[in-house]
Amino acid sequence: PVTLNSCERAADSFTTVDLLMNHTLTRLPPELWIRILQFATTVTGQIQVEPQRPLEDDVASLPLPHILSPLSARAKFLAAQATRAAVVRVCKAWHIIATPLLYESVCVPSSATLAALAEAVTRHGKFVRRLDLLMVDDASRQSLPLSEIQKHRRLEEIFTRLPRLEILNVATRADVRITVPAHTMYALRETCAPSLLSLSWDSASNLHPSVQDMQSLLCATRNLRNLGQLYWPDCGSGYPLGCPYALPILRNLDSMTLVHGHDDH
Repeated sequence: PVTLNSCERAADSFTTVDLLMNHTLTRLPPELWIRILQFATTVTGQIQVEPQRPLEDDVASLPLPHILSPLSARAKFLAAQATRAAVVRVCKAWHIIATPLLYESVCVPSSATLAALAEAVTRHGKFVRRLDLLMVDDASRQSLPLSEIQKHRRLEEIFTRLPRLEILNVATRADVRITVPAHTMYALRETCAPSLLSLSWDSASNLHPSVQDMQSLLCATRNLRNLGQLYWPDCGSGYPLGCPYALPILRNLDSMTLVHGHDDH
């Protein structure tokens, strides 16, 4: 039978457990908090550079890594980014612990956010391992749209602050196709190319490099392991198989997908 004394003892037990939990949580080591926050805020495959091997039976049913289709994961990336931004505002301790996680993977949904990101990476660029430029810009919906000169200047500032970038995806959408200036590509090549492990440049992106600048970037990415997509302009019959690039020897390359129009090569 349930008596008043037993109810009181149960209440006391729950109170004791709550106090112990609170005491324990405050004493969790930072390394454990980092792991907890990683599990809670990371999209599966977000920092993955190992390719799928479809001919192996044990992985044939697995989806392709997000690095091969960044647009399909855009909503998940932005949601995870928003969660991490909320986590760093919980308290001072979480701000210190979670700031590297906040900037580990950065998704840029609009050129309107480039200025804020350029300022942020002056302090936290060393934490950025993945950058997704998934900008979808509609000038009619932007109160103060960036000019192309401003946009490329911000991109140049961002690239020069990312010495540990491992994954780069470019899949921008806008009404006008723009060639990325040589000085912006130079900043990407000189700062980011040595650490790049995965590169994907959507052929449908409105921002596209010149053939010469993309060739120079490829020659500088000696540690590259995955070419998810590669911008491939229509160069006619003057190139072998219509491909404008002379790919360097990439000894660590595991997978490559070249996209020309709507055909995969």
